[in-house]
Amino acid sequence: MLASFFFSALAGYLTRHVEAPLEALIARVIKVDIRLDALEFRVLTFGLMLMLAAVATALVGADSSAYMAATGALLGFFGKDLYAFLRDPNKTGGVDEDDWDGELDEAGRRRVKDHGSGESDTEETLRSVRLALQDSDGPQVDPTDGVTDKEHER
Repeated sequence: MLASFFFSALAGYLTRHVEAPLEALIARVIKVDIRLDALEFRVLTFGLMLMLAAVATALVGADSSAYMAATGALLGFFGKDLYAFLRDPNKTGGVDEDDWDGELDEAGRRRVKDHGSGESDTEETLRSVRLALQDSDGPQVDPTDGVTDKEHER
């Protein structure tokens, strides 16, 4: 089963590298203009590579498992992207600069800078509620009218 996982992971990893030579080989051998979308051709290449992985597993005489083959293939295909994500989850797609503007307190902990106008979360929420009540179709009500601190404590 481990051979199935290994060969499938290798097939998944090599899919992107084999795509261009396979396309040239198909164009040379078949000599028919087959129009496939780039995604469709990648799926075709992935399937052919998995078939080669299954043949390689059978040639070594190892037991095969569909679950191990699928897991290996997915990890092989998406491994590079998964590794990049695990290294920096906040990194923007392909850009070297980080879109996160917090600071690192300690390993694994991040502190976000305060970008607000100095208002606390409660004040901002109350301001938003007041604006929503003023914009509604009902009568204009100020939520603080007639409420004293002593009444609010009850």
